[in-house]
Amino acid sequence: MVNKQKQEEVRHIEELIQSDSNIFFVDFTGIDANNTVEFRRKIRHLGASYKVYKNRLFKVAAAKCSFPAEIEEFTNQTTGFIFVGEDVTGVSKTLKEWANTFKTFKIKGGYYNNSILHENDILELAKIPSKNELIGKLLYLLNSPLTRLVGVLKANQRDLVSVVKQISKKNNGRI
Repeated sequence: MVNKQKQEEVRHIEELIQSDSNIFFVDFTGIDANNTVEFRRKIRHLGASYKVYKNRLFKVAAAKCSFPAEIEEFTNQTTGFIFVGEDVTGVSKTLKEWANTFKTFKIKGGYYNNSILHENDILELAKIPSKNELIGKLLYLLNSPLTRLVGVLKANQRDLVSVVKQISKKNNGRI
């Protein structure tokens, strides 16, 4: 029965890996339950998920999914698995924030776009603007020419009103 449960869990991990092969590994030692719930909430808001599995079961599933053997260095001791999703920079920023807030929280590394990432690589990803920030900048850039055009078109009306006021003052209120 226990063996069947482990096989089922390995299958579940395989499915997660196949649906999202971008994974970050963290050490969550010393983080209490309330902070863990908050961390899960922040990660979920970014489209990622945070799971905890036995390292041995994860290694079996990763081997079945042809992950490189180098990820074994990340799956020792206490390991939390973050299935990243689309917003890689947002997740890496959150990891950096938590590593700075909680001294026991450690970024071990990751597997992203078929390459191994170490802690420094993930911290470098955190420097890149997030998806939402990039969308905001793009919208600003797309909107900027239209805003300027409207300003130029309204300038003639403002200038005309200003000229009429100046003439009116010069002629003591008569146009």
